[in-house]
Formats: sequence, C-alpha cells, structure tokens
Amino acid sequence: MAEGAGLDMSVVADAIACSQAASPQVVRNVRRMIAADHEKNIVFSSALRRKDVEYGLAFARDLGIGAPFGSVAGNIYRQLCAAGRDQANESSVIEILRGQPAMTKD
Repeated sequence: MAEGAGLDMSVVADAIACSQAASPQVVRNVRRMIAADHEKNIVFSSALRRKDVEYGLAFARDLGIGAPFGSVAGNIYRQLCAAGRDQANESSVIEILRGQPAMTKD
C-alpha cells in the first residue's frame, strides 16, 4: 500500500523499524523488500516459510477450525514457490504481492 501510495519507502521502513511491528524479522524483511535483496545471504527461504504455513494450516484442519489468514498466506507462498522463488529469501514475497489485483469497493 505504501509503495502504491507513492510514499518514500526508506521512510516507511524507518517507521516500521520503530513501531510495535518492529521484530528483527520484520525489519530485516522490509529492508530487503525495499532493496530487492532476495537472492544473497538467504536468512529464511520462501520454501521454508511455505512449509511453516502448510504445517499451521494442517494443524487448523486437524482441530476443525478455520484459518482464513493462513489460507491467504498459503496461497501466496504457493504462488511464490511455483514462480521459481522457493530458494530466494522469503522477502521475495513482495514480488507476488505486487502482482495481486487492486481491491475494489464493495
């Protein structure tokens, strides 16, 4: 959204880095997304993130409960891996998200 709104992404990254969402993983991935730095010094691959999401979804199914946000994440990470980005850093998910259709008003 920030990118689509034309915001200065380095300012957005700095704002995220000092917000409640500022876990080391979030800060690292936001900076990598902005720099398009997905191919070297892989910290956590897209395939590993997909595996974790799939485990979570399987656990929810076993419990008989819904996991709508997990389902969305699973679909996105499946697309990412199918696009050949399975060994790229998980930050490459931004490349799939950029291709998602815009939301429309209901």
